[in-house]
Formats: sequence, C-alpha cells, structure tokens
Amino acid sequence: MRVDLILPYLPLLNVIIIPIAGWLLRTFKKDLASKEDLTVQATRITNLERRTDLLDRDIKHLPDQKDFSTLKEAVAALAGDSKAQTQQLKAVGISLARIEDYLLKAGK
Repeated sequence: MRVDLILPYLPLLNVIIIPIAGWLLRTFKKDLASKEDLTVQATRITNLERRTDLLDRDIKHLPDQKDFSTLKEAVAALAGDSKAQTQQLKAVGISLARIEDYLLKAGK
C-alpha cells in the first residue's frame, strides 16, 4: 500500500475517525460500572458474607441425622413401654372386676 495516496485524505479521515472513536468510547463507558456501583456491590457482598456466616453458625447447632435417629429410637421405645403398660392395666382391670364381683356376691 502506498502512503502517498492516503496523505491528502488524512485530515479528512481524522475528522471522521476521531468523533466516531469518541462516540464509541462514550457508548462503551456507559456500559461499564462506576466506582459507586462497585462500592455498593462490595457492601452488598460483605453483608451477604456476614449473613452466610451467621447462618452457618446457627445451622451447626441444629440436630443432624444421627440426632433424629436417636430420637426415633427413643419414641419407639416409649411406644413399646406404653403398650406393655396398657396390657398390664388390662390385666389389673380384669382382676379388679373379678374381686368386685366376688365382694358383691359375698355381700348378698
């Protein structure tokens, strides 16, 4: 490419290219985040990190699968004990009914 062909048109190209380049830079700059936007986002991220840390700390104190398994076993044992006591109370009730019948018949 020969430079002497471009030299006469160079001022005209500068008049056209520089405003177009400025317009493109301004357009791209609008899409970029400002310092204020970055500060706001950094603050939000810090707040979210703090909340996440608090949630992690609170979750550590909640019961886990082992605790629920132990609780399930304890409830099952209580249900078994309740059934055994119910059977014993039925037997006592039957005995009491027989004693009451005996006493009522003996009193006649």
